[in-house]
Amino acid sequence: MALTLIGSWILAVIARPLDARKTAVLVSMYIGTISVFSFPLLSDFFRLDWPPGDLLPVTLVVAVASSAAVEIAGRLRRRIPPGPKSGVP
Repeated sequence: MALTLIGSWILAVIARPLDARKTAVLVSMYIGTISVFSFPLLSDFFRLDWPPGDLLPVTLVVAVASSAAVEIAGRLRRRIPPGPKSGVP
């Protein structure tokens, strides 16, 4: 669950600036994530399950902290100009 949330946040950072199409992709990713964990047919197919009750808060804290780190890294990357041969715009 934490990896899915972090991966979705990475996608959101990379997709900026957001427009209607990119926003629709992000919303569908989050809806898909919720669907996979909520519907037994999908969670059985993908063999995913909610974390146990005592690990759910830890999972969410790790996901939020990691997403914050990804956000900070994304903002720092935009501030640092690329090198002359990096090929990064």
